Amino acid sequence: MKDSLWITSAGLSLFRGPLRARLEYDDVRWTISPWHGWRADLQVVSPIGPSTNVNGTATWQDRHFTETAENGGVPAYTEKVVSASGNIQQFFFSHTLSFSCGGSYSRYEGLADSESYSLNAALSWRIGKLDVSGGANYTSANSRYGAAYASRNVHEYYYLRLKRILF
Repeated sequence: MKDSLWITSAGLSLFRGPLRARLEYDDVRWTISPWHGWRADLQVVSPIGPSTNVNGTATWQDRHFTETAENGGVPAYTEKVVSASGNIQQFFFSHTLSFSCGGSYSRYEGLADSESYSLNAALSWRIGKLDVSGGANYTSANSRYGAAYASRNVHEYYYLRLKRILF
């Protein structure tokens, strides 16, 4: 049997100053994985002063997959995704020193469930031809597939970098 695909989408995007918003509905008629659902995004990207920048994004998605008989068959299920991320960057001393920090969060619920978050910070200082930077990242991720499988991963990363421009 030949695969057929038909996609219907409708959405609305709004822009006002540093804010961007989107609302979208999709209906995907596909013999392998048909679904319909909603997605919403909100984003802000803005300087909040002459030496400070912020950005952030939040996303929500809710998709309903219908039962299929293709490839051994998949039962109907719902998939929900929520995520958010953001950071702030501050400049000092005529933009030769900068500090930034941020983080993110994500949660997925569907055939498997997962949740993760991360935090990060960085400092960069340019002194003439010398560039000194350092930072730290922390990530934690949990996943679960029914009662049979679960995992947790934690990752930490620290760095210091010295860079000298020769000419």
